[in-house]
Amino acid sequence: MSKNVNKRALVLSGGGSRGAYQIGAYKALTELGLKFDIITGTSIGAINGALITQSDEEKIYKFWEEVDYQSVFDSSFFTKEENLSKKKVFKEYLKEVIIKKGLSIKNLENQINKYVDYNKISNSNIKFGIVIYDFDKKKPEFITSKEWNKKNFGDYIIASATFYPFFKKKKIKDIYYVDGGYYDNLPINLAEQMGATEVIAIDIGLFGKRKKVENTKLAIKYIKPTSKLGLSFIFDKEVSEKNYILGYNDTMKIFNKYEGNKYTFYLDEISKYYEENKNKIAEIYNKYFIKIGTKNFDYSDFINSIDFIADKLNIDCSKVYNIKQFNELVLENTKTLNIDYKHKTLFRIKVKLFGRRKSVIRRLILKISNNKIKSIDRYDKKVILSAIYIYSIIDSH
Repeated sequence: MSKNVNKRALVLSGGGSRGAYQIGAYKALTELGLKFDIITGTSIGAINGALITQSDEEKIYKFWEEVDYQSVFDSSFFTKEENLSKKKVFKEYLKEVIIKKGLSIKNLENQINKYVDYNKISNSNIKFGIVIYDFDKKKPEFITSKEWNKKNFGDYIIASATFYPFFKKKKIKDIYYVDGGYYDNLPINLAEQMGATEVIAIDIGLFGKRKKVENTKLAIKYIKPTSKLGLSFIFDKEVSEKNYILGYNDTMKIFNKYEGNKYTFYLDEISKYYEENKNKIAEIYNKYFIKIGTKNFDYSDFINSIDFIADKLNIDCSKVYNIKQFNELVLENTKTLNIDYKHKTLFRIKVKLFGRRKSVIRRLILKISNNKIKSIDRYDKKVILSAIYIYSIIDSH
């Protein structure tokens, strides 16, 4: 009797220029010692999947180092324009869609032919599959590395990434194909059909359909962005570099090597700080806010407040912090709010009604939210906790 063999699959969604996130996530997965028997992808996920399947890390990173408008589009607009704002780019997209029925991505095709090695993929021990969509027949096709040949493999990969109507349809043997996201932007079912018993799915998609997973018993671990990655059609090297880091950090958090939500901390930094300070924060919180009907806070609320205040203070979400470093940044950046914490007049507003601490917290909330209000109970929990968090840091200095 043959034994069932576990097969791990990496499933990569479409997502356009946001694809560098997947490469950062893959980097983390390799550092964690995870290997894959199957890879499936749609659109940019098909391109990344091909790069990963051939097991040549240098080519993976070189490909993404070169990604910009000129490496993707065969258009003089992206060559002559120096300051490419999102507005200018979107206008060019619309013009090309209306006049030429989509932009030519011949340059991206050249990049694929340059960096994707047919022989390495064909000889790989990893099974590789992609989704493309027959535009005329309105049906998908599933292409695996065992079914294409040296002449057409690049065509199928580019077809999966042809985000029509922004990009021109891809013609292969008199058939017009478009982005596989028209059918399934996260091809988990394809991975299962190819033999996967467990899946790690990296989902960066903004658009495209997602098919319901047919096998409800299939073990799936999802990796999704906790921060905004930007629009799918903005091909900017600095954005790609940041998205790569975010993909790495998020994956390490999923596998409990880092902690945090949007903001990333070394392991045990937040949880330890929370345990050491939760009673102090709870004392302030319950004393002043439980009376207005707000529920008690927990660890998840604490994490959300950290994300909220750091975002408001424009702290870089792509870095990894220890709690001391993070708190110093919070204090430094609150200077932009022009709050004089030590000035006596800060405590003069209805001290008897609110108490000293609450008057400080009230002022902080007003500054943080940048909104004038008459009563404090109009704020949600994360706003209140963010103010208390700042206060607790100030109080300990």
